[in-house]
Amino acid sequence: MIVVEERDNTWRLVTQPEHARLAGELAGRWSRPDPLPAAAWPRLVEAVRRHDEGWAEAEREPAIDERGRPHTFKSLPTAAHADIWRCTIDGLAEADAYVALLVALHGRWLYTRMARPGQRDDPAAVALLQELAHRIDELLDRLRRDEPGLAEALTPRTLEIARRLLGLLDAWSLMLVGGLSPGRFPEPVAFGAETAQIEIEPGAPAVRVAPWPFAEPGPFDLAVAARWIPARRYRNALDVAHTLRKANVGQLRFRVIPP
Repeated sequence: MIVVEERDNTWRLVTQPEHARLAGELAGRWSRPDPLPAAAWPRLVEAVRRHDEGWAEAEREPAIDERGRPHTFKSLPTAAHADIWRCTIDGLAEADAYVALLVALHGRWLYTRMARPGQRDDPAAVALLQELAHRIDELLDRLRRDEPGLAEALTPRTLEIARRLLGLLDAWSLMLVGGLSPGRFPEPVAFGAETAQIEIEPGAPAVRVAPWPFAEPGPFDLAVAARWIPARRYRNALDVAHTLRKANVGQLRFRVIPP
C-alpha cells in the first residue's frame, strides 16, 4: 500500500489497485500520441488502469515490517514483490496479451532503472528479470501471430512510447497520493504530436501540470479512495486487516490545472 503519516497520529492508506485506477483516469484524458495506433489506445489505457491488479489479494491482509507497520510497495521484500508482478502479468495475459505486454515492459523497466539500493542483485529480482524477458518475447510472438493488425503498435518505437507513458502515469498517481516525491519524470513522454519532459507540481488547492498533455483544456477534478488507521505497532497481518475493515474511509481530491 501507499502509507502516509498524518499529523493526528494516523496513517493514510491507499491501495495499489486504487492508485492504478487513478493513473487510468489520467490516461483516459491523455492526448493520444500520434505514433500510437488508435485501435491500440484503449488497451494502453486499460494497461495503465490494471497495472497493479495483482496487489489486491496481498493487500487484503497486508504484511507488516519489523516495526509492526504495514509494508509499503517500496519496503515489501523483493521475493514477495516479484510474486505480485508474476500474478499481475499472468492474470492480464489471460484476457489481453497486449495489456500484459505493456505491464511486463513496465515491470522490467522498474526493476532495471528504478530498483531500490541492493535490489538489482537480489536473487529474486534477477530471477524475475529473466522471467520477464522470456514473457515479453512470448507475448510479442503471440500478438504477432494472432493480431497482425496490431503490428504498428508492436514496433520498438511505439512500445517504448507506450512504456514511457505507463511509467509516467504510474509515477504521477503515486506523487498525488504521497507515494513518491513530486517532480519531473526522468524521460520525455509523447502526447499528440509533441514529446517533452512533463512536470507535476502537487499542492493545495490544485495540481499544476506543465506542459499540458491532455486532450481537453483544463482544469479537471480527480478523487481517490483512502482509509485512515491508528499509527501504532500492529501484531500481524490479521491485526492490520481487522483494523482496515473498521477504518474510516474517505476521498483525496485533486484539481489538475494547466501551467
